[in-house]
Amino acid sequence: MKTKSIFVLFSILLLLGLTALFLFNKIRQTQQKKEIYHSIPSFHIPDINGNIVTDTLLQEYRTVMFIYFNPDCESCREEMMQIKENKSTLLQGKIVFFSILPADSIRQFLQTIDFEPNPNMLFLSDENITLLSKMDVKSSPSVYIYRHGQLAKCFNGPVKIETLTHYFTEE
Repeated sequence: MKTKSIFVLFSILLLLGLTALFLFNKIRQTQQKKEIYHSIPSFHIPDINGNIVTDTLLQEYRTVMFIYFNPDCESCREEMMQIKENKSTLLQGKIVFFSILPADSIRQFLQTIDFEPNPNMLFLSDENITLLSKMDVKSSPSVYIYRHGQLAKCFNGPVKIETLTHYFTEE
């Protein structure tokens, strides 16, 4: 009987220890991920034309907006249409659209919605999940706005165009 009690006590302590270790590890991973995306993450990803784009290209811009999108997402499509209609108010910074889909799929999506990017817009094919793994993407679309290289605001889900343009027009 005594041996059985000791075994049960040991099992409970082992289970509690493993649970605490798991939770500590999960909290640490979440913290590391948040530290990564609080400043513009480093990356080396091809755009939809095959040109390699890196984070150093973005250093000269006061405002940089990253938008994760999926062409099959209706909210993403609606957000892209709003951006298309308001491109002239989004000229003050750089907008980096990224998707995990191949470049051909992204180009086809842009053709379907008749979206002609401005020179300040980049479309990246993040097939290797580089940016996606460095940012805290929770949904499509997700928007990350950086001011002077630091995260100013993050939106998970659709965002009104007035909210986005605000970050490009304010000083």
